Order: sequence, then C-alpha cells, then structure tokens
Amino acid sequence: MVIADYADGSIVTGLIVYSAGTKDSQNRDGEWVTLKLWGRGAAQGNNAVLQYQRRQNDAAALGYVGVQPGYNPAQGVLPIEMRLKREGNVYESWFKPNAEGDWIPVGKVTNELQEPLEVGIYAGVADGGPPGRLTVSFDYFREASAPTPVDPQDRLTVTWGELKDR
Repeated sequence: MVIADYADGSIVTGLIVYSAGTKDSQNRDGEWVTLKLWGRGAAQGNNAVLQYQRRQNDAAALGYVGVQPGYNPAQGVLPIEMRLKREGNVYESWFKPNAEGDWIPVGKVTNELQEPLEVGIYAGVADGGPPGRLTVSFDYFREASAPTPVDPQDRLTVTWGELKDR
C-alpha cells in the first residue's frame, strides 16, 4: 500500500521493474515498466492520475495506460494499493483506489527486459520550479509468486531522478 500526501506541486510515486541491460525506445541504456501515481500541480488541476508506462512511453496500442479512466482524486492524502505481476515477458498491473475494494485492472504489456531485473519503489517531487510538499509511506509488501532468495547486502536504492536522467 502507498499513502501519498501531497500539495501544490507535481509528485511521482510507485512500483518499478528496471533492467539496466535493456535499451529503451530511444536506444538509451535502461528500460523499465512502472505503475505510477502522478500527483499533478496547479497547472494540471491539483489532482492525481495513475499511469502504467515504460520509459517515456505509455502507448495504449502496447497495453500501457497514460491516464487510468475513473481515477482522478484531488491533491491531499491519497491511499492506493498497487500490484504488478510478471510472467515471463508479460507484465500486468492492478490498483485499489483508497486501498479498498476489488483489484481494478490497469494494463497488460509484453516487454522483453533483460535480466537481472531490479524491483523497487520510488517517490519524489517532480517539479522544476518551487517544490510542492510530499510525504509518502509504503506498507504491506507481498511477493506473491514463487520467491527467490535475495541477498540485500550492499544493494542501493535506485531513485526516480537517477532513472529519468539516464
């Protein structure tokens, strides 16, 4: 579950599957699949949208979602549950607005990301101007497939800003 509390600016927070060894659609190193809550500032109406995309691409023809229909809450405290599932090269996502009710499908895409893959969470203020306010909490993680042991020693968190700059 993600609880994002934001105001007066553009923020991003979500789930990501990242491959450093895969070229993106513009032939740059690094490609990802992300389910992202984008809290938008005054220029976009001080509301939030849910996006399902790969690096700089949310083409609907590929199964991505630029803006999830029916989800457009006002800025403030936004509880949301997000789910991302991988089967081979197929990535599927769902969400629960207000962290309640049944899972709502977002999108299903095929993306050939080269292993090793990094799975993570991110949050940040995305404004280039005066920053807004953002507080985010992540809770209740569950690895729902057959888990593989991972040694977290010497691992670093990859931040959204570092990914966007690649």
